[in-house]
Amino acid sequence: MEESEGLEDGLLGARPPMEDFEILEDEPPRAISPMIDSEDDMELPIPPADGIEENLAVSNTPMAIDDTEATEMQIDAAASYVPIEPMQAGEELREEPVNRGGRKMTAKEEDEARWAVAKMFFEHRSLVENQLQSFNEFLETGMQRMFKESTPVEVAADHNPASVRISGLPRQARFWFGVVSVGKPETYVDDDKKETKVLFPREARLRNMTYAAPINLEINLEVYITRTTGKGTSEKGGAEKGAAEKGTAEKEVFQTMTETVCIGRIPIMVKSNFCHLSGLSDEKVRSKEDCGFDIGGYFIIKGSEKVLIAQEERCDQRIFVQYVKKSNSWIATCAPSHKGFYDYRSKSPVRLVIEKNVPTLNMTLSTVTDPIPVVIVMRALGFSTDMDFMRMVCYDFSDLPFMELLLPSVLAADELMIKFLKRKDRKSAKSMQAARAQEEALAYIGAKKRNTNKPNDADSGRDVLKLLFQDLGESYNRKAYFLGYIIRQICLTKLGRRPPTDRDHYKNIRLDLAGQLLRHQFRGAMSHLQRDIAKQVQKQLGKDECLLDIKSVVHEMIVTRNLQSAFTLGNWNTANGLLSSGVVGDIKRTNTIAMISHLRQHRLNMRPKSRPTESARHPNFSHWARVCPVQTTDGDDCGLVKNISLTGILSSRTDDEPVIAILLDHQMQYLEEVLPSTFDRVDKVFVNGKWIGTLEQSQEVVDLLRALRRKGALFEETEIVKDDQQKEVRIYTDAGRILRPLLVVQNQHLVLSKRHLKKMRSAKTPKECRQCWQMLLEDGVVEYLGVEEEERAMVAFGPDDLAKARDFQSAPLYSHCEIDASYLMGLGASTIPFLEHNMASRNLFQSAKHCKQAIGLYTTNFLSRADASASHLFYPQKPLVTTRATSLLNKPELYSGQAAIVAILSYGYNQEDSIVMNQASVDRGLFRSTHYKTFRGEERKKIQEQFSKPSASDARGQFAQNLDKIEEDGFACVGEKLTNGDIIIGKVTAETGAPRQVDNSTRLKLHQKGHIDQVMLSTEEDGHRIAKVRLRVTRAPEAGDKFSSMHGQKGVVGGIFSQEDLPFTQQGIVPDIIMNPHALPSRQTVGQLLECLLGKAIAASGTRRFATPFSGNHVEDINKYLQQANLTGGGSEQMCSGTDGRRLKILATIGPTFYQRLEHMAEDKIKYRGNTGPVNMLTRQPVKDRNALGGLKFGEMERDCMLGHGASATLRERYFLLSDPYQMNVCQKCRRPATMDSSRIPKCKFCNSFKNIVQIQIPYSCKLLWQELLSMGICLYLDTKVC
Repeated sequence: MEESEGLEDGLLGARPPMEDFEILEDEPPRAISPMIDSEDDMELPIPPADGIEENLAVSNTPMAIDDTEATEMQIDAAASYVPIEPMQAGEELREEPVNRGGRKMTAKEEDEARWAVAKMFFEHRSLVENQLQSFNEFLETGMQRMFKESTPVEVAADHNPASVRISGLPRQARFWFGVVSVGKPETYVDDDKKETKVLFPREARLRNMTYAAPINLEINLEVYITRTTGKGTSEKGGAEKGAAEKGTAEKEVFQTMTETVCIGRIPIMVKSNFCHLSGLSDEKVRSKEDCGFDIGGYFIIKGSEKVLIAQEERCDQRIFVQYVKKSNSWIATCAPSHKGFYDYRSKSPVRLVIEKNVPTLNMTLSTVTDPIPVVIVMRALGFSTDMDFMRMVCYDFSDLPFMELLLPSVLAADELMIKFLKRKDRKSAKSMQAARAQEEALAYIGAKKRNTNKPNDADSGRDVLKLLFQDLGESYNRKAYFLGYIIRQICLTKLGRRPPTDRDHYKNIRLDLAGQLLRHQFRGAMSHLQRDIAKQVQKQLGKDECLLDIKSVVHEMIVTRNLQSAFTLGNWNTANGLLSSGVVGDIKRTNTIAMISHLRQHRLNMRPKSRPTESARHPNFSHWARVCPVQTTDGDDCGLVKNISLTGILSSRTDDEPVIAILLDHQMQYLEEVLPSTFDRVDKVFVNGKWIGTLEQSQEVVDLLRALRRKGALFEETEIVKDDQQKEVRIYTDAGRILRPLLVVQNQHLVLSKRHLKKMRSAKTPKECRQCWQMLLEDGVVEYLGVEEEERAMVAFGPDDLAKARDFQSAPLYSHCEIDASYLMGLGASTIPFLEHNMASRNLFQSAKHCKQAIGLYTTNFLSRADASASHLFYPQKPLVTTRATSLLNKPELYSGQAAIVAILSYGYNQEDSIVMNQASVDRGLFRSTHYKTFRGEERKKIQEQFSKPSASDARGQFAQNLDKIEEDGFACVGEKLTNGDIIIGKVTAETGAPRQVDNSTRLKLHQKGHIDQVMLSTEEDGHRIAKVRLRVTRAPEAGDKFSSMHGQKGVVGGIFSQEDLPFTQQGIVPDIIMNPHALPSRQTVGQLLECLLGKAIAASGTRRFATPFSGNHVEDINKYLQQANLTGGGSEQMCSGTDGRRLKILATIGPTFYQRLEHMAEDKIKYRGNTGPVNMLTRQPVKDRNALGGLKFGEMERDCMLGHGASATLRERYFLLSDPYQMNVCQKCRRPATMDSSRIPKCKFCNSFKNIVQIQIPYSCKLLWQELLSMGICLYLDTKVC
């Protein structure tokens, strides 16, 4: 006991001088809880800490939930869902089952209530709400927070002798920022740029404009001079302090101004709060000539639709401990969060280096050349004695392995300090005493600083420590405590008491959405603008007597061009530096699900030239129900590009002051008030990674915070974690955490009641659904959980688990329950019926590729769009067999395909995965689609050119006869049919200094044809004219087109036969598609068979049924449905041949199956090259570009196929005659090539003879190889034989 008191006294005496801790003189500020109106009423709504246990004790009496009246809260306020050990047989539960007042929900009502909860979630929240919410938060609060955190910019004086001076002193200036506001998109009416008008997304797309809004910022500027008075020396002479005291600097301000100016334009996300379409009904959106089911979430940059892909970033303020095998060391890093426009972040890594089995601790400090021992840094922070250091890190002096691990670092620090003092000519008698002094430790650090301008090393050391853990403020105590905590974590990891940090775990990852990504890019743009403003102000300080206005020194194009070029080029500033790919992408508009999936996508942020680890690609257990386990790309980005699950949401940033206020009201001690000797007896409290204090009774406070969150007194996205192993309480209110909703369980029963079900049944409009969802949150029925908090919860997989738990006393005590197991999938995978019956790779193909390549109705306003290429299906249908999730989304446009009658038979032309189609079905419109291609032209301003019909004399060569289909304005009429060589945009350009005009028209290439669908003429923002002409072509399915079912069963059309030649059933039904049965066992797509059978039962009975994954649908139930519809079990039927009318000897499975027509078509891939065409200049082989009339590659597999068929003549034609034939003369005597002389007679230069010359035919690439070998000194002899 006496030793402990002595340690505390020694620790208090070892603290830094008070000039470094001026903030500690006053009492730490205490925030007030949001439930408290004043400080006098602070104790009224929330019980004091002494009464926590009494008020929050778990009740042993049954809790009744009223189903008729709204209760303030329907759960136990102190319900802790830390998982407990399973009970032994005969042991009673700690809480009795919930008494529901005789109104217990039946199993059917409970199932209905769970789906109703899911419906409320989807109705009140858009599928791209994460992007919209992030963008709105940045413009509404995040941007203002950045300007508030920024420091004033000092403008240095102009020391030019010719500059304007006041009383002989140069003028200085400083400026700072105030209130910022963002308007709505607008554009100028005319070229004078005086009058503006509202800019809608439709106009921005058609006129190639950027859908952006102005940023108006209040800038304060003051001009002053600095006078220095009262110079003198210090009383002590200043020998040990450094130098004499300087005079007092007085600032004399003679000009101040405040002005609100436009600093640039920022792109606006469509359907955000700053968009003109926000909040409009579908009818009003359509009246603006926009799509009714477009949910936004993207940007419009120069007429192109861009999307910001969410990036996985390392969590700020979190300690990462990893082992580095190359250097045999352990390293711990902690990256602080960005503040203001200061882009530099010092991670200050701490290393435990093991050399010759001796572990030493050092760290890297900003602006310091060499690593500094952590013991010296601790001494510089004011904790000089070894006991202070051990107490800060070890906590327990009886822990000998821990103490032995730290001892070499202490000895090494003493040795370094002694050597440092000897170089300064210190006396040896005082060396050991001075080696532990704070001033000497500061001098040691300052001596290693780069580019220091201070004569005193100790002052330089203080400057270095200012950059250490900047987010913790100026307090040396906070920095020392946090440094000790980092050292403790790295030592615990080395001793095996703490696992190394899992970088792929989602508790260590934050997703940067559109708002965070724009914040990083805007930070770089504002840094550039700040430097430019300072430069312009400095120029004016030396010229004019007074500054005229602030607007003259602000160039708004700096921010505008910075943001716009980032979207255009894709070079984006992120938290880890500049990325050139993977952040910005052109939105995929093939169909609706492709667009939404692109907006819900996120990827691992990789630095250039860095390669991901294998664990980064593999699924992590923290991905459960947050990341779709199926929907990812194949190839190089497999596992790196992911999609958020259907119910996954991203947290938004909220203030942590309400949380800190509640903690302070319940006896949390600030970190400055805590002694290191008490660290082993208290729980540390971290808020967003910052260590702010300690708690003694942490469990009660955690229970209170969770109860307040369930009541709605705390923000519902707040994450509260209690780690008993590390004795820590971690609370998160930051952005980018993936949360998901779960049903709250109390006493093995759902808190969900009949009253809630009745309320959800009555909710019809989105507003009512939003209110109903908020009611569920405030009543504690539903709760958002983060990754780290869910790890310490007991979650039931479904109602069956709760029913079993109620029947068995030894069952675990559940705290939450899944809404439905199918919601762990992403959007693409949620549309697959019977997903659990398919092979995983087939589900990946459908969710990540086929559903995004399917042709459907991608928009409803394609008459007001000018997409580069687009397609839409004539008759899109909704499948008969769907999932519950897609039905609750209420978005039939998610499906792109048709329900076709599919028979599973071998029919000659459907080997393996190919299919046979019915010509009559195709004639009736099966999978018929329209394809659009837009051609663009412009009248360049710097060149004299205009849209016009070129004259016959101006037309180029062979195209002179293609002038009769366009009018005088240079455009063809709508509906005109154009083919190869026809002009689609006529344009002539005047030659410089000549009256003749040059034809620069746009013509169709060989493979392009169609009808003119639309001609649009407009002007861009700078005034020059642009034209967009859309070509339309209708396509019916043909041999070679690619189709796919909902189960990844892809295949091309092998043949299209007339209806009379196809088999038919006893009812006369002829299948639309015939697929080969051999495609099923090899690809293991049992789900397609089940879809066919269930779809057949639905079509026959007219009863709607679902095929939700993991819902327990069995084959026996499907057979039962078929028998109820008077159909045979298994769906097999007797069929007759269409050619001879006889019965087939086998039973065939036939039924409706949903098929998709993919965008891969033979018309887009066919080569239009004949016997001749463009060739490569070097190899003389055909080029590969289809637009340049290139050829189709004939590879090794095609060669092997021809060899197998014995088609040697075809092989010679492909590889030689139609490739690069060449005739070459060879001398039979010396076996070298002969050359042609001036008389055109072949002659061998080696033999100097015209005799024995023969001509051979070889590929030109072979001759080129001979020449390349000859250039390397290798002679190749050619043996010839006369045939």
